Amino acid sequence: MDKSQATTPMNRPSVAIIGGGCSGTLVALQLLKQSGTIPLDIIIVERSGSIGTGLAYSVPSDVCKLNVPANAMGAFPDEPQGFFSWLQQRELHSTGEAFVSRRLFGEYLKDLLTTYSKDAHHTTVTAIADSACDLTWDESRAQFRIDVAKTAPIHSDFCVLAVGNIERESLDGVLIKDTFSSPYEQASYQSIEKLSKILVVGSGLTAIDLILEAESRGFRGTYTMVSRHGRIPLAHEDSANFANITLDASLSSLASLTSLSLQSLVKLVRTESTRIGSSQPVIAAVRPHIQSIWAALSDMDKRRFLRHVRPLWEVHRHRIPRPHWETVQSLRSSKRLRIVSGRVKSASRCEAGIEATIISKDTTKKDIFDKAFICAGPEGDLTKVQMPLIQRLISRGIITPGKLRLGVAPSQTSLPTVAASRLEIIGPLQREALWEITAVRELRIYAEKIAANVLATAREALKRQSV
Repeated sequence: MDKSQATTPMNRPSVAIIGGGCSGTLVALQLLKQSGTIPLDIIIVERSGSIGTGLAYSVPSDVCKLNVPANAMGAFPDEPQGFFSWLQQRELHSTGEAFVSRRLFGEYLKDLLTTYSKDAHHTTVTAIADSACDLTWDESRAQFRIDVAKTAPIHSDFCVLAVGNIERESLDGVLIKDTFSSPYEQASYQSIEKLSKILVVGSGLTAIDLILEAESRGFRGTYTMVSRHGRIPLAHEDSANFANITLDASLSSLASLTSLSLQSLVKLVRTESTRIGSSQPVIAAVRPHIQSIWAALSDMDKRRFLRHVRPLWEVHRHRIPRPHWETVQSLRSSKRLRIVSGRVKSASRCEAGIEATIISKDTTKKDIFDKAFICAGPEGDLTKVQMPLIQRLISRGIITPGKLRLGVAPSQTSLPTVAASRLEIIGPLQREALWEITAVRELRIYAEKIAANVLATAREALKRQSV
C-alpha cells in the first residue's frame, strides 16, 4: 500500500453513489442513518435526475403492483413494515398483505431520503442529474475521480456503483434498438388501443407488467409471448395456509453449509414441496440462505443451475399477485395470449410494422406485428454492454466480467488495495457473487453493510487526523 494514500487527510469524507435508483438510495439512507456525528458529503449521480425510483419504480401508471406484500417492503432491515407504516400515515388505504402500486414505493424512498437529509446535522446529500462516464483512482489526491457528461469531474473518498439493471443491446444476436419498445416508457403506449398484434419477448415479471399496462390502456388485440421455456410466474398463495406447517430441519441448517451439491438442494426442495403441496413456503425458507448456498455451490453446479434449474426457480421465486395471474390465464383462455417456447431469430421494421421470425421446438414462422416489446430481463454479460462507464471500467481492469455472465467477477480488480477497499458495488452487478441481490429484502441488508464499511474507514481516518 502506498503510504501517502493511506495517510492523505480525509477532512470531510465524501461518498459518490453512481445510480440513484433503489440500490443507490438505500445506501444513501443507511449512510444518513448510521453517520451520527461523522461529517459526511453524499453525492448521488443519477442521469434521469429522479432519485429513488429507478427503472423498477418509475412505471407508467398504478396498474403495475409490487410482487411483495406492503408489510415486507420497508427500506431498513430492522423496520420491514416501514413502507406499510408510511402508507398508513398518509391514509393510503391498504392492508399489510396488499400488493400496492410500485410507483408508491418509489415515492416512499424519495420521501425517506428527504426526511433523513433534513434531520442530518453533519451530513449533506447532493443529487447530480448527469451520466457518469468514467471512474479512475487519483493517486495524488487519494480519491476517486468520476467524470460526468455535462459538468466538472467529481472527486470522492469512497464510491458506490449502484447502476441497477442494464438494458440489453441485443438478444440472441437480434438488435433491440429501433425495433423493440420498452414497457416502462410512456411513449410506448401511445395509441396502443388501435393496435391488433403485439410481440412480447420474455415471459417473466416485466412481461406481466407490459400486459397489465396494455390492457388498462384499452388494447384488445392479441399477444404473442416468446421465451426459451414458455413459463410465466406463479401466483402468490395465501400465507395463512402455511402458518402451521413444519418444514424439514435440513432447511434451517442450510446457512451453515460449506459445501453443497445442486442435486441435493433440488431434491430437498422438490421433496418438501410435494409433501406440503406447494413450493411457496419452501422457497421462503430457502431464501434467507440463498447467498451462502450460492457461494457453496461449485462452478459446475452454478452453470447447471443456470442452464436447467433457473427457469423453474424464477417462476416459483418471483410470484405475482393472484389477480394478475388470473388476468393472464383469462387472456390465454380467450386465445388473446399465446405463449411460445422458443426464440426470436430476427426482427426488423417493415412498412406494416415489425417483421419477426420465431423459432419454436418444431417450427420456424415469420409474422408481422404492430409493435414489439423487450421484456427479457437485464443484460448480465458485461462484455456486451455498451454503457461507456462499464466499458471503461472493464478496459482498465477496475472490474472484470464474470465467467457466468451474471455481472462482475468477485474480487478481481486492478485498483490499489486502498482504492479497492473504498469501492463498493450493490445490485444486479453483484449477481455473479451473490445471485440473490436484486430484491429489496437483500438490497437493504447489503446497503447496511456497505454504509457500515464506509463509515468505519472514515471514522478511522478522522481519528488519525485528530491525533
